[in-house]
Amino acid sequence: MRIWAVLAVALGWSAVAQAAPVDLADIPAGAKWFAHADVDAMRDSTLVERAYYQVIQEHPQAEGHFDQVEVVSGMDVRQDLHSLTFYGTKIAPDGVVLIVKADFDKARLEEKAKEAPNHQVSEYGDWKIHTWTHDKGKGGEREVAGAFFKSDVLTFGSSVDEVKKALDLLSGKGDSLAKKDSALTAEIPAGATFVARVVGLAGAKLPTKSPALQKTKRISIAMGEHEGKAFFKGELVAEDQDTARQVKEIVEGGRAMITLQYGDDADAKALLNALEVQLSDKEVSVEISAGVEHIWQAAKKGRAEMEKHQKAHKNNKKKDKKEG
Repeated sequence: MRIWAVLAVALGWSAVAQAAPVDLADIPAGAKWFAHADVDAMRDSTLVERAYYQVIQEHPQAEGHFDQVEVVSGMDVRQDLHSLTFYGTKIAPDGVVLIVKADFDKARLEEKAKEAPNHQVSEYGDWKIHTWTHDKGKGGEREVAGAFFKSDVLTFGSSVDEVKKALDLLSGKGDSLAKKDSALTAEIPAGATFVARVVGLAGAKLPTKSPALQKTKRISIAMGEHEGKAFFKGELVAEDQDTARQVKEIVEGGRAMITLQYGDDADAKALLNALEVQLSDKEVSVEISAGVEHIWQAAKKGRAEMEKHQKAHKNNKKKDKKEG
């Protein structure tokens, strides 16, 4: 069952929309982090719609990939995939649980699962838990477990035990974030297509050695589109005021560099003027809300500029190689 192939095309756009925002009842009260992609809300987004058709125009073969996924899974991700929710009860690369809500062809997926390496099935209550080896023989080889909670809700984990706990929570057993008052349960902006929150970063064993991140208590980001405007909202709470101030200076420095390079461009100027950065004690907030047209045009110009630099870099390397 190539779930990662499904995730790779999760941003497919369709005219059908029935929002599937994050359900905090699906996430355990002990969670340290979660990330949620509301694919239905993406279908309502003008910005995502434009990006989707731009990709299809430049890469017509992409449509074929959607069709291949549908052949394997029986699901057209362009209209059948509703949401993806990731969470973990610790800050680590393992222990990640994924809940996928979609209009699945359950029978077909379960048949495909049988073809996976080392596939086995165990029963837990009314559910069947499938296990298999993902990327067998490759560098990223790992064990994966998955089960249908319902015909339209599929959950994955790195162990049978994780999937069992997820199934129990989905059935209403155990404490969830819906019953907890914490930074993870703060209000989510209307129109959010992606939300990610993490608490307890300070002191955790992180893969990066960033001093600022090591001194950060929690982070929250949300992005989406509402009433004709696309938005990004980010909040960071540090352990001390100095760290918070340094983070603010980094953001302000980035704005200054963009202003120097693109400040005369109307679309870039509109975005820069819309960017608000605030510091309050140990908390830094970054917020931007601008018209979709400004963001789309600025993104196109930024991409063109990037491609120009990449081309120049390649040409310089070829020139140096010849002269060498």
